[in-house]
Amino acid sequence: MIGVILLWVLTGMAASFTNSRANSEVMAVVHQTALLPLSFQPPSSFWAFIRIKWERMATNGSVPILVYLIDRCKSSGVTHQWWERECLRHKEVAGGYQERADIFRNGTLIIQQVELKDAGIYLATVLATGVEHETTVNLTVTEASLASSKADSQVMAVVHQTALLPLSFQPPSSSWTFISIKWERMIASGSVPILVYLIDRCNTSGVTHQWWERECLRHKEVAGGYQKRADIFRNGTLIIQQVELKDAGIYLATILATGVEHETTVNLTVTGAQCPFVIEPEEELLNMAGQESHRARPSRRSLPAAASPEQEKASLSLDPNTAHPHLYVSEDLKSVKWGATEQNVMSSSIRYNIMASVLSQEAFTSGRICWEVEVLEPGEWWAVGIVKESANRQGTILFAPEGGYWAVQRINGKYEAITYPQRTNLSLHHAPTRISVCLDFQGGQVAFFDGNTDEEFFTFPKSNFLGERIRAFFLVYNLSAELMIHS
Repeated sequence: MIGVILLWVLTGMAASFTNSRANSEVMAVVHQTALLPLSFQPPSSFWAFIRIKWERMATNGSVPILVYLIDRCKSSGVTHQWWERECLRHKEVAGGYQERADIFRNGTLIIQQVELKDAGIYLATVLATGVEHETTVNLTVTEASLASSKADSQVMAVVHQTALLPLSFQPPSSSWTFISIKWERMIASGSVPILVYLIDRCNTSGVTHQWWERECLRHKEVAGGYQKRADIFRNGTLIIQQVELKDAGIYLATILATGVEHETTVNLTVTGAQCPFVIEPEEELLNMAGQESHRARPSRRSLPAAASPEQEKASLSLDPNTAHPHLYVSEDLKSVKWGATEQNVMSSSIRYNIMASVLSQEAFTSGRICWEVEVLEPGEWWAVGIVKESANRQGTILFAPEGGYWAVQRINGKYEAITYPQRTNLSLHHAPTRISVCLDFQGGQVAFFDGNTDEEFFTFPKSNFLGERIRAFFLVYNLSAELMIHS
């Protein structure tokens, strides 16, 4: 009888988790990496021990994933976040997740090689100062065929900004008087309706250069979940305001005209605070590297040798085989420019398919090397730095040192170093037009300088590059953004 009661309790608990609203939502693509954030703040600063247990809720109870112990912590010294304290740390990964699960210092759960069966509610139980806290994450997994299928067009948007999803359509005949456009977002289990746009009783007289310029009656119906965020232009372009992480994915427009149905798709990717392919830090978190790192630093001439590589000037050239289809590499392989038209290039596992990036042909395994990059046109977003050759280039990318990327960027008019879990704002005296990137391979450091003044504006904390091949990294996005390498 006791066993029956216990089974009922466990089943009821799992069901309540499955049906309840999670603290956060995460979307991942099959065979990519999912990051499940921990929503937790110690109730007091006088803690010396924290235990974090991650498990996946199921109808028959729960599936253990990982236990993370933070113990014997020093209370001395100023730390901006609880996970920055100097402690002893230990983790135990359950057998079924030995090769797939890991954890960041801040308790974020990492699941690699995500599968469809990984979708569901995840529970993190945190024990601190004798009190237990719980937080849940709902992980949605999208089929690879859906997420990676070739859409008719690609759109990139920034979190909290506006995304415009174009309609690729031309009426088969000029004699039409009615058009229906239905926009929906595709998900693994079907579709989510967004908006229906009706163009009716059109006047066929008069000359119009575009089909949407006709004099017609127009009506739109916006689905409940998009009432305050979705709208549409006369030409059928879908407008999504205040873009969120969960908005990323494939969008389908179904058009009915002259009795014939047409379909067009748009792949929307999102970057900024957080996104499924470029995972950025949460706004409310402080920089793990500390608050001092944004200040202007001495010139590289006054820095110690470990942080200031000797001036071995690297002669770099770009590798077109790694370039995103929207990136145009010059014939001399020294400059890269964003183009509005996607090129018909060969698909490859070494090519960036979502993040608008390209790598150098050269790879480094030792030495102290510098190279200079000129910003010919800033565009909407640019970034320069280094990347491990083994780092992910397709699908979900953790754009941070933890994902194998070290870079500085200009995005939304702000200059940042891509630290994690929070970007580090760079307080620069002026907008740099030339950036020197200096790599000290054995020292495990990469530093960035103003190429005109020699002023250093950021050095990343030491890393271990041994056993890795390091390549130069370049990103340009939108508005004719262009970078040039100077040898």
